[in-house]
Amino acid sequence: MKYAWGIKGDFFRLLSGTFLSLFSSGLFYYSLVWWSLSETGSALSGSVVIGIGLTVSILISPFTGLAF
Repeated sequence: MKYAWGIKGDFFRLLSGTFLSLFSSGLFYYSLVWWSLSETGSALSGSVVIGIGLTVSILISPFTGLAF
C-alpha cells in the first residue's frame, strides 16, 4: 500500500478553513476587548470580557476538539 503524505485537496481546504475560522474568532475577540476598554475606560470591564471569553473557550473546547 502506498501513502501520499502531502497535503492535498480536501484536507488542505479543511485545514485552511479551520485556520481562517480561528483567526477571525481571535480578531473578533480582540476587537471586542478593545471596544470595551475604549467605551468604558475601565480595566475592570476589559478584564471581565477577557474572563468570560476565556471561560467560554475552556468549556467549549473539549466538545469542539479545538485548542483555545
